[in-house]
Amino acid sequence: MKIRVRFHLGKGKHFRKWQIKGKDSEGKLLKTSYFPPEGSTIVMHGCKLVVRERAAQKIHAGANKSVCAWVECDGIAVSTLRDVPGKVVGVLSFNPRKNSHWTMTSSQHKLLACAIEKNQRFATLVTLDRQILVIATPEKEIASE
Repeated sequence: MKIRVRFHLGKGKHFRKWQIKGKDSEGKLLKTSYFPPEGSTIVMHGCKLVVRERAAQKIHAGANKSVCAWVECDGIAVSTLRDVPGKVVGVLSFNPRKNSHWTMTSSQHKLLACAIEKNQRFATLVTLDRQILVIATPEKEIASE
C-alpha cells in the first residue's frame, strides 16, 4: 500500500493541514484524512519525494498553484506526541514559486539549501508543525532510486 502525504493548501476547512491519502492492496482509494500541523506528528517510513515536473515548472513561471508534490511512503504513524524519533539531519521544503524541485536545508547550516533529485528516497521523515524533517537512520541515510 502506498500512502501520499502533503500539506493541503486548497481553500476550505482543511486549509493548511497535513493531508494523508492512500490505497489498499487492491488499489481501492481509502478515506482521505487531515491533521492540524500544531497538534500532530506524522512519522513516515520508506519515503520517496514526488514532483509533477511540468506542473511545478508552470507554477514557477507564474501559473496558478495546483497539486504537484507530495511524499509517497510505505507506512505512517500519526501521533499527538511532539517527539522526533532520532537525530534530525535536515529539513525538506517545496515551494514551486521559488523552485520547481524539493530542497533540503542542513540542520547544522540553516542557510545552506540544496536541490533534491527527482524520486529521492529517505528511510524516515517526520512532520513537525509545518516542516518535514529528515531523520538519520543506522542504514544508509539517503539513497536515490
